[in-house]
Order: sequence, then C-alpha cells, then structure tokens
Amino acid sequence: MKTMQKTISFFVYSMLAMVCLFTACSDDDDDSVRIVQYALPEKMQLDVADVQPVIVKSEAEFNALFGAYAAQLTKVDFTKYDLVYGQGASDYGVVSFESWIDGDTPPYRLVVHIEQNYTHEYVRWAVAYLLPKNDNNQVTMAVSVEMAEGTASNE
Repeated sequence: MKTMQKTISFFVYSMLAMVCLFTACSDDDDDSVRIVQYALPEKMQLDVADVQPVIVKSEAEFNALFGAYAAQLTKVDFTKYDLVYGQGASDYGVVSFESWIDGDTPPYRLVVHIEQNYTHEYVRWAVAYLLPKNDNNQVTMAVSVEMAEGTASNE
C-alpha cells in the first residue's frame, strides 16, 4: 500500500513539475516584429503621387519624406521596421474607410477600401504601416471604392 502511495505521489509530483516547466517556458511574451498600422495626423498629405506606395527604410528617408510633419510623428525603429506610406482621394464623401496589408511576407499589398456617398464632403486620405525590416520589401497598392447603400445618384 505504501509503495502504491509513493508511486502515485511520485507520479503527481512529476506531472506538476511538467506543468510548471511547460508554463514557465511558454512563448506568450513573443517579441517578434509584426505588421502594425502607423498613426498619421488627420488630413496629412505629402508631395508624392496618389495610390503609389512609398517605402521608407531609414530615419533620413523618413525626415525627407515627412518634412515638417516628422516632429509630430511617433519615432520608428528602423532597425526592426520599414514604413510604407500611401495616400489618395475619394471622388465623393467617405462613409467608411478601411485599410490593411495583405500578406505576411514580401511582396505585400496595401489595400484600401472606401465606401462613399454624395452627401459627405470630398476627402483626401493617407495611411501608413510598419513592416518587418527586410531588404526585399516590396509593396503594391489596391484601392476599391463603392457607393454606400441607399445613396441616390445625382445624375
């Protein structure tokens, strides 16, 4: 009986030790670099072509591109990230605006989806994302626009 108790105790303690070991070695605090949307001031526009993504790989390029805006923007760790910037305009007012990056590895696609109507004012837009640093980062841009449901044509 005592041998059985010792065996069960040994088994229980072994299982507890394994649980503690696996819990302590979990990878919950992952420091990996991920794609992150980068906050921009509202109505910011730069001297670049619309719907043509611009990839920024250094602080010098960042300061050159963003000019006077650079001081207002969050610092970017260019040892870990490249930044992609895109801008454009909606022909009519924007009801909803979404953007995201397609793909987990290069080449990426910056996607913008706009829902518009005739009652809101014309809007210029800009988006930016931080991408994991990679010498081969390439980004294309796709913009889709649709009229909001219930929008009457002014034709």
